[in-house]
Amino acid sequence: MKLQKYIIIANYPILFDKELLHSKVAGENKDSVESAGYVFLYTVSERVGAICMGQSDSLGIPSRGAIDAELIQKLLN
Repeated sequence: MKLQKYIIIANYPILFDKELLHSKVAGENKDSVESAGYVFLYTVSERVGAICMGQSDSLGIPSRGAIDAELIQKLLN
């Protein structure tokens, strides 16, 4: 299992290292962020699964859980 952070902009997930701030990655697009949080990535039968949770304190935006996980899984599979 791997823990990363993510933001969603225009229904497109952007995954990044957990040491970075959500607001720094969003940059000038802060107002376009639809959701943000943490994602656990795991592999099952050669497919990537995702569990999304939490929120971005630096942006004040929560995760949408299963909705975000589905977008991330589509991107990675």
